[in-house]
Amino acid sequence: MRRFFINSQSIQPPLVTLTGQEAQHISRVLRMTVGDQVELFDGTGAIFRARLISVHKNRVCAEIENCEHEERSLSPYPLSLMQALLKGKKTDFVLQKATELGVEECILFRSRYCAAAEITPQQQERWQRIILESCKQCRRPVPMKLTLSPDLQAIPLDPFVYKFIAHEDERKTAGQLNLSAAAGAICIFIGPEGGWSNKETEYLLGMNCTPVSLGEFILRGETAAVAACSILKYLTRT
Repeated sequence: MRRFFINSQSIQPPLVTLTGQEAQHISRVLRMTVGDQVELFDGTGAIFRARLISVHKNRVCAEIENCEHEERSLSPYPLSLMQALLKGKKTDFVLQKATELGVEECILFRSRYCAAAEITPQQQERWQRIILESCKQCRRPVPMKLTLSPDLQAIPLDPFVYKFIAHEDERKTAGQLNLSAAAGAICIFIGPEGGWSNKETEYLLGMNCTPVSLGEFILRGETAAVAACSILKYLTRT
């Protein structure tokens, strides 16, 4: 069954109204009709099963038939990705895959050798849409949190029990880490296309971040993010 995102303000039980891109996707792309069933989620864990009662190009109405609340399976090792901004659509890819992998939060920041352009409000809206679209695809009920930080030093590190930095000069691989001693929040720092500056590396090591390698080869920023999150999620699986 197709799943769509709705704003909680658009719900007036037993009816719900979809507008904008979601309405256009239903009416013009999927060509759904009155009587078709859909699933709707509002980002809080609530999942609504509804039946379409009117379908127009920019406005779709549905009647809610059932509502369930998917309990979040909170990991004892919630993972946050600290990602230096990447050029072009590479950050889009990282946000999409991090959502699918179950990352709790992604904090984007600008670093010394970052080649990305300045972030615009339009870009921020695009990133939020990418996260929601990824939630629809992987059926994640609560979206990943996206945070923008002006720089590396502004990122709060106190909440994390485990702190890692992916670094090309490190020989100890992430797969060798032992995270079974105590449960706690994890963060991993991934650098930009140009790599980490010496000052940034020194700062993170001074903040008790553990350097790790992601393999024998130097990875692109977006590849490193996916690899690191995949490895850490595997190591902390319950």
